[in-house]
Amino acid sequence: MIYPESMQLDALFKNHVSARRKAAEALLNKHQFDAMVINAGAPFTYFADDQDAPFRPTPHFAHWVPTEGPHHLLVVKPGQKPKLNYYFPNDFWHEHQELKKTFWTEEFEIEVFHELPKLYDSLKPIKNACFIGPEIKGVDLKSFALNPMKMINPLNWDRSYKTDYEVHCLKEANRIGAKAHHRAYEIFASGGSERDIYYGFVEACHATENELAYKPIIALNEKGAILHYTNVRDFKPGSSMLIDASARFQHYNSDITRTYVKESGSSEGHKLFAELIKETQKLQLKLCSLIKAGMKYSDLHYKSELFVAETLLQFKFIQGVTAESAVEQGLARAFYPHGVGHMLGIQVHDVGGKQADADDSVPPPQTTNRYLRNLRTIDVGNVFTIEPGIYFIPLLLDPMRKDNNKLVNWSLVDKVIHLGGIRIEDDVLCTPTGHENLTRLFLP
Repeated sequence: MIYPESMQLDALFKNHVSARRKAAEALLNKHQFDAMVINAGAPFTYFADDQDAPFRPTPHFAHWVPTEGPHHLLVVKPGQKPKLNYYFPNDFWHEHQELKKTFWTEEFEIEVFHELPKLYDSLKPIKNACFIGPEIKGVDLKSFALNPMKMINPLNWDRSYKTDYEVHCLKEANRIGAKAHHRAYEIFASGGSERDIYYGFVEACHATENELAYKPIIALNEKGAILHYTNVRDFKPGSSMLIDASARFQHYNSDITRTYVKESGSSEGHKLFAELIKETQKLQLKLCSLIKAGMKYSDLHYKSELFVAETLLQFKFIQGVTAESAVEQGLARAFYPHGVGHMLGIQVHDVGGKQADADDSVPPPQTTNRYLRNLRTIDVGNVFTIEPGIYFIPLLLDPMRKDNNKLVNWSLVDKVIHLGGIRIEDDVLCTPTGHENLTRLFLP
């Protein structure tokens, strides 16, 4: 469901915080803590410099409180309304966000502090508590259990099950990101450079780069074979574009990738690459259709490798081998080296993907792909990405070429290697009946 704008966030958020309180109280009682303090975090200052890195709050803090800025403290006690000790300094050097009544403020008891020492003094009466987040310089935390894993693991696990509020935020992040993807394609199609496309994408998100989900990957031509390419060249025009870029809403991230090729290309390699993009789109949607609760994510990844191998055989990039054998021999991985996806939420590569249970007491399923970030059994409420790809990466292909590997059709590879690679990525929610694709709601 896409919630209409007339349905304010406060009702969704009220239920979200209610779920947070219920889970936290059960956890505190289980481990016999009287309170949990979650720190929003502090700015990180670059070494030998007086400039700070762009600030993002501690993810566990953001799970409760959708506000900006550092140093805030959230105090959670069983049976009590959560208390937010909000930091708003008297400061003429920097602007700080003044706290105003909004959709989330009614769910907290709020006290505003203008001075850090007084804010930190508010911790002194709290006893028998755990502290979640980075250590606070100058504050004695000896009376706290600092980031105990018996609390961290269940908190990570809990974040992998999204409430209706979180799904709404993720859909909004996808809507904004999709709008910017449309704009990026228009600039690419008209001959723009990576830099032109980058600025167009950021503008369409109505954000600064620091407000995006992550630094955009906008790769023209051969740069599409670099999985995390983040330079922005003035080179133009490009024949192909791989764009992995997205937006953020109330601290929740989308993660969207598409690959395009110019319609005007007439070479054999150009036409082949265009057909390969269409086939990868089909492959990606086929993987999405397999999603169901109870399925191992590692099994879904194996299916993705198998589908990639079948596509490579179909297009004759590999030959003389079955799809199953191409996967077993690692041949398919030379064209598709990464995992099929990862958990998604407050962090783009969200937590809990390698836990098999809330306490992390059971080892997760094993995989031969060390880059697979999600080893979970898929469950209702999980949100994750599905992002298969087919790439022509010289670093991975050259050793096989040097060994004269006859399973690879090198003449065909050479026709498309200058176009880089293909990745199609959507964000999906596991539902009781299968899945909901949060990206395809807004971007084909």
